[in-house]
Amino acid sequence: MKTLDLLRQQGWRVAIHNDYTIDGALHTFWLLTHPSGRWIKGEGMSDTEALDRAEIMRQKTDLAVELAKALESVHRELWVDECLARGRTDSPEGEWAHKPAIRIIKTALASAIEVGLIPKEMA
Repeated sequence: MKTLDLLRQQGWRVAIHNDYTIDGALHTFWLLTHPSGRWIKGEGMSDTEALDRAEIMRQKTDLAVELAKALESVHRELWVDECLARGRTDSPEGEWAHKPAIRIIKTALASAIEVGLIPKEMA
């Protein structure tokens, strides 16, 4: 179980592992958690298949975290720019949420959630 060993090296821990049958066919389910509070899961006809799916989910959530950090950075820069343009040091987002860049960020996040890049639970 090379994938499981790699996940464990990255700090992931097995929370649940179940073997079960559906219509006589063996299936397995793995749920892993991370100290950061994230979780991943995989289901398949074998441990290898299920853990490979969990690894794919980990890669997607890693990408989602990086996307969220990048969008937060853009959001913060826009907030600073807007505040400077207004000569203020405080500016609630609601005052400038209509700006095109904010709409772009919100659309990007919604799209990432829709295609499964960001789990709905993380939004």
